[in-house]
Amino acid sequence: LSPLVSFGRSATSLSVTMLAFSTALKTPVGQIVERATNDILMGPDWGVNMELCDFINREPDCAADAVKALRKQLRAGPSTKTALLSLTCAETCVKNCAIHMHSAMATKEFMDDMVSLATQNSVDPTASQVREQALTLIQAWATAFDGNLPIFGEYYQTLLRKGINFPAPEDGAAPIFTPKPSGDSKTEAPVVDKEAAFAKLDKDLLAVAEKIKLCRDILPDSKGISEDEVLAEVIGFLEACKPRMVTLVEAGMGGELSEQLLGKCLIVNDALLHTLEAEVKGTAVPQDELYKVLPEAGQPKGDSSEAKEVDLMAPAPVSNPFDMAPPTADGVAADMDRILGSDRANRPPVQNRQTMQPAAQSSEPDFLS
Repeated sequence: LSPLVSFGRSATSLSVTMLAFSTALKTPVGQIVERATNDILMGPDWGVNMELCDFINREPDCAADAVKALRKQLRAGPSTKTALLSLTCAETCVKNCAIHMHSAMATKEFMDDMVSLATQNSVDPTASQVREQALTLIQAWATAFDGNLPIFGEYYQTLLRKGINFPAPEDGAAPIFTPKPSGDSKTEAPVVDKEAAFAKLDKDLLAVAEKIKLCRDILPDSKGISEDEVLAEVIGFLEACKPRMVTLVEAGMGGELSEQLLGKCLIVNDALLHTLEAEVKGTAVPQDELYKVLPEAGQPKGDSSEAKEVDLMAPAPVSNPFDMAPPTADGVAADMDRILGSDRANRPPVQNRQTMQPAAQSSEPDFLS
């Protein structure tokens, strides 16, 4: 039998479903979903998305309520920003939550809603984006959960048989990463390949540096985040990176990172804070050493020879800084989980340099604690 949506449900079934959805956004986790998918947002709010993931990871029993809230928002209509933000929110949850959330999403009801968005034929620009993203996620989940949660693969194969064309997978796209359970889990921690984890961290730091440079390129001619959608999205991404960078610097100062990686972390963190402070105050970005961690194209004129001498790990260029969005557990946070282990939250904090202190208190949750 095809796993695709079946019609002809009874009136009783439909009324029960409508009643369930009527309260979906009233639960604590549902309220976070509502904030993350509010159609007044100019783009994804990574801080709220990660707050949602933190909440689900702390309260695994709420995963079903989170999925119910996501389904309600996915049904807002294919031409709505709410549906588009809901897909981004679902993607972020898959990448940053553990098996309890994956299992809650691996249901016929949730996948029927995904298929509904992936097969709609509206020519509206937003609807086209929704369709493309829904197809991309169905394909990615089928590959990531092959053999573990077969329902994703079943839906993908059914759509292929029906002649649905899927977008070509992006080269170098980050794989879905399933973080290990936290807390008092009895599961034995996996063996960590620190060399591979350090290499991945190096690439992630380069991606953050590229995004900082993009922000600096935009700032001089921008009218501000209230009128500049691109700048607002970049600033949101950088704000979400702040707690991750603090954790990395603390880990490096505690001897958990190589000297080269620690040096790069300090440079990127300082550049991140300088850039965010300049955006808030409307001032010029002060001179710093960001060029040292960027490919040659990002180096200041006349300093190329010096920059080559201090090149920290000769990372490969990133073709598109937005490839790192949304922040995922496969990025900086998950790599630090693998490197530091689950006991890092119990380590005493390391005193940070003065330049690490942000200009204003961030409202973003520390999703690495």
